[in-house]
Amino acid sequence: MKKKKVIIIVTVALLLLLLLCCWLSYLKVFDVKALLIQDEFLGDRWKLVETDFLRSNYAQMQTVEEFTTKKYAPVSSERTSSYRGLIYQEVFKTKDAYAGRVLFVRPIIDSDQEWVEKEENFVEMEHHADEWYLSCANIHQGRRNCSLIARYTDIVVFLKASFCPEDFSQEEFLDLVKFIDETAGELGLYEP
Repeated sequence: MKKKKVIIIVTVALLLLLLLCCWLSYLKVFDVKALLIQDEFLGDRWKLVETDFLRSNYAQMQTVEEFTTKKYAPVSSERTSSYRGLIYQEVFKTKDAYAGRVLFVRPIIDSDQEWVEKEENFVEMEHHADEWYLSCANIHQGRRNCSLIARYTDIVVFLKASFCPEDFSQEEFLDLVKFIDETAGELGLYEP
């Protein structure tokens, strides 16, 4: 009788340990900064001018658990007095996939920039996100604007760039987008 009790206790303990391990593997610790553009990726033509300064009000939503931002300006803008563009990124971790979906559609609904929604500006590109919105267009005085919104379950990434052709190109922007998508895979946000 005593042996049966010991076997039952050991079996229950092992099951609880297995359950705990499964639960811990489900709760992935995720650092939102891991999806930010790396400074060296932009080279010496761009400089970091802001971090964690939110330009949108989306982080104030109750569903956002964590966020981080980066803003870059072209070094060439130091030599001239004119605006030469920016690269700005926000990464949000929401409380669940539904909150991520709501956050994904908000900028599209709120946008006052009509070019973002025009079908002729959509850029087709292979990706692994649950939802993906990528547009590029010539806007003003020779500048090109590109915008990405990507959702990986409960993680939402915004990337916006406005640039002159001598500072940056659409291909370089798409390289940033590819880097973000590949990094999301390395972090386990999708199965590669």
